[in-house]
Amino acid sequence: MEVTISIINYNYGQYLTQAIESALNQTTYVDYEVLVIDDGSTDNSDEIIASYQSNARFRSSKTENRGFAAALTRAITEARGEYVFFMDADDHFLTNKLEFILPLMKKNNFFFLADSPKPFDSMGTIYKHNNAAGCTSTVVVNRKKALVLCPVENEIWLHTLNKLDFGIILKESYTNYRMHNSSMTNRSIPGKWSSYLEKMTHNLSNQLARESINIAKSLDVPVYKVIKVSNFFKALAYYNEIEMNLELKSRKKAFKAYLNMLYYKLLSKDKLQLFDFKMLVKVILLRSSKNFE
Repeated sequence: MEVTISIINYNYGQYLTQAIESALNQTTYVDYEVLVIDDGSTDNSDEIIASYQSNARFRSSKTENRGFAAALTRAITEARGEYVFFMDADDHFLTNKLEFILPLMKKNNFFFLADSPKPFDSMGTIYKHNNAAGCTSTVVVNRKKALVLCPVENEIWLHTLNKLDFGIILKESYTNYRMHNSSMTNRSIPGKWSSYLEKMTHNLSNQLARESINIAKSLDVPVYKVIKVSNFFKALAYYNEIEMNLELKSRKKAFKAYLNMLYYKLLSKDKLQLFDFKMLVKVILLRSSKNFE
């Protein structure tokens, strides 16, 4: 089997039909399956999933609620296809996504690809500009190569393959991305989202460093390249820590995180950019709150 479209669902029954239909109605003749990974939903998701069980291309897998990290890992490990297309159940694909993306992956021997999602709101209004590429529903991986990164906590784990020069980021969009308050991108609480990203990217960097020899062997790359990517994500973790402390108005902690970011960025051999110096200015100009110093 060439492709698995792994739909990750937790209590998104109100959106699930649209997601499944967009997966089943792809304009392609390749052999593919649609796999719903249900993370212990308690809404009407079971009823919707049951209505598709007679479709030969469809199957599902449900466990008790274990969280997004476990569901995303299962979306890789339980897939049968050579390539895995991920989809959050509140999003949906354009019908020509497989038709365009799969040949591109195969022709270039990519292990990773992400398109740029087209956001839309609860009223169905499509936003004019695409979001930055790389959210869960935009990511495609070579399953065998992605397995070496498991268990994963977030789709950013899979961006490791791109950072090792096995992938591509597209400006075009083949994914419709739903914006709503219950999504993980809700940033109404200061520091919450950046705190999550900070912890997650620290964990990713540590895992890459710890498993560098095994990952290098599995992907046939030098160990130093894996370490370099580990340092890249460590720098990203400190960038997220800066953002968190800026939101919490803690200049002292933000400045310490900035110095750590620079250190690991230099270790990763990434070039310093104007953005890095603008971030320093933001830290210096921050008016600190006594509650967080």
